[in-house]
Amino acid sequence: MYEGQNSSDNPDTPVPMPMTRRRRCSRWLVLLISLVIVLLLGGIGGWLALEQNSLLVFAGSSDSSLGAPLWHYHSDSNVIHQVNWLSGGTELTYDSEAGPALSVLDIATGHASGYPAPLSAEASSCPAQQCFGSSNVSPDGRYISEVDDAGSVLAVNLRIWDLQAGNQKIVDYTQAITTSLKQGPGAIWSSDAAYVAVAGGTGWLLVWHAVSGEQPFLLQGAVGVVSNVSWSQNDAYVAASTDTGKVVVWNTQTRQPVLATSVGAAIISLALSPDGTSLAVETAQQAIQIWNTAAGTRQLTYRDVNDSTYLGPDWSQDGRHLLSLNKDASAQHETLRIWDTTNGQTQADIPIAMDSGWLLAPDGRYVATEDPDKGSVRIWDTQTGHAIASHTGSLPFGALPAWSPDSRELATVRGDNAVQIWNARTGQTIYTYQGSRESVMEVSWSPDGQKLAILTTLLTYGLFDFQHTSAALHGSSLTVWRAPH
Repeated sequence: MYEGQNSSDNPDTPVPMPMTRRRRCSRWLVLLISLVIVLLLGGIGGWLALEQNSLLVFAGSSDSSLGAPLWHYHSDSNVIHQVNWLSGGTELTYDSEAGPALSVLDIATGHASGYPAPLSAEASSCPAQQCFGSSNVSPDGRYISEVDDAGSVLAVNLRIWDLQAGNQKIVDYTQAITTSLKQGPGAIWSSDAAYVAVAGGTGWLLVWHAVSGEQPFLLQGAVGVVSNVSWSQNDAYVAASTDTGKVVVWNTQTRQPVLATSVGAAIISLALSPDGTSLAVETAQQAIQIWNTAAGTRQLTYRDVNDSTYLGPDWSQDGRHLLSLNKDASAQHETLRIWDTTNGQTQADIPIAMDSGWLLAPDGRYVATEDPDKGSVRIWDTQTGHAIASHTGSLPFGALPAWSPDSRELATVRGDNAVQIWNARTGQTIYTYQGSRESVMEVSWSPDGQKLAILTTLLTYGLFDFQHTSAALHGSSLTVWRAPH
């Protein structure tokens, strides 16, 4: 009972209501304290909860610690994949199975713009089942290309959008061709996104130079339908093989062929050396041929005595060593072989588990091999063939490691879906991003190495599905973190 109130002396006297005002003050005080706590925990930027297409998005955390993500997206129904960073490291793109096919995310604001409305409208003008077509995001995430024949057997269309400029269309080009397409055309970007080559026709490549923005041009002279395409790291050369067993290498400056030859067998894959002076051609005869592109001569042929198959030849950064996978199915083992292309000798044989993987570092000097049975990753020097580091406690089936852009760290996935960052020279763990019940599908470093995007999804398997052949995907989560230093 408050001072001045006496209900027994004068029952008709109105009773004042200070309690209501105090309750209002208390509520405002609680709200104010809560706001201060949120600002302290989340930083000055705070956490902004935005509802975009019925998907909860958190953005704008300015917390400098690794305990809080910069951005988080989750949907129980939508499945996303193919995460690509834009070159500045402030935006990334990802494909979606619901809504727009591609989204561009601004990490600072959390704004995700859907793409591509104009592409969908143009594609709809093509009669169903009558147009070939493909879309491709450049390695730096800046451009997306679309190639189609628009229903015409005598033309191919190339369209390119600049995602960094707000999905602005910068190329809309039609090239007349003399013969009809034998298969759907595809776009193959150079590693630095300076060029894109369109294959799929008979005897030609359509090439656009992204840096200069010049009109696309044709590289001609191949015999047969172009299948495999490979760029040199310096963009000076591009190579293509055809279904007739022919190989052509063009100089991108002169736009003239420097090598045009038949390898005498069906071609599985090909790879230009970093400077483009050598070409590795994998054939169906379980052999790898090395060609000198300047002289137009075959230097060496690697053939295993056990007649094993080769998969994925790749060059080390020095352009002297070649990596290939020797897969002996009868012995149930694989060997990552490092060849010396100057003398044809085996530099090293690295044993790896059957059906496991290997990943070359961005600098081409080191290679990571995985052993899912032992839960380990080992790092090898491609020039000496020596093991320099190993890391354990990782790698569920199918989860490849991810190299940092400077080739100093790796990100690998543990069995509990945690992501570990570790030193590729020592094997020591630097930081661990704790896992959840969702399986990690992809780990992607930003180009500057300052951020890490982790894509997860919930997987379910059918009864007795021990091989995971009928796994079902249920929604996705994409989280962007600061990378440890």
